[in-house]
Amino acid sequence: ERILSDTQGALGELRGRGDSNGELRVLHSLLITTLQYAVWHCNDAVSAEAFLRDRGAPDLLRLALDLNRRNLERLKRPPSAPVAVLDLVMGDEAHVALLLDDEPAARQAIEMSEAAGEMGRIGRDKFWTAYADGLKALLERRPFQPPALKLSGLQLSLEPYLRLMAALSSGQDSSDALRWVDEAFKKRQTDRRLTDWMMLSGDGEHPVRWDYRRAAILRAAGAQT
Repeated sequence: ERILSDTQGALGELRGRGDSNGELRVLHSLLITTLQYAVWHCNDAVSAEAFLRDRGAPDLLRLALDLNRRNLERLKRPPSAPVAVLDLVMGDEAHVALLLDDEPAARQAIEMSEAAGEMGRIGRDKFWTAYADGLKALLERRPFQPPALKLSGLQLSLEPYLRLMAALSSGQDSSDALRWVDEAFKKRQTDRRLTDWMMLSGDGEHPVRWDYRRAAILRAAGAQT
């Protein structure tokens, strides 16, 4: 809670100075720190949602999305200003929205990230492009077919999420895909060869208690978590 308190203090100072770039980065940091606490200390998505709400995540998310939108609008007006925008899928704002059961916010996060990518303001590799496409397909209730990818390391461990999104989006039996996701998650928590820099999906050095990606994907599909 000390980290959250210190970050909120910095947020107030930046807002007072009118530093929208710094404010956006601090909002992002605060949301990620709160999500980290949730995956480390909560037992499931239900208790995590209560924790996120208690820590003010809905308001933080709203502020982050609004600042990101305003910065995107500034980039469209020449001469474009040196403003910050975030990848709200890789950066997990979209997942936070889904864990809060806020589909409109999740859609907004994904759409803004697409716009930022088209403007050349963020970059993704093929895996994260497919992952974002899968989340969007679930929210739009249309089929998703993941591309054939050559993956290694952490991304190979995360690949079952693409298969889960494919099964859920097409109305197929998702029991096998859920089993693959669960097996990969369990293995990841003890694998010291992997490094999850965000400390959210878990690895052998920093295991987490529950699978926030699984929960978010199921909520995007309208399924029970």
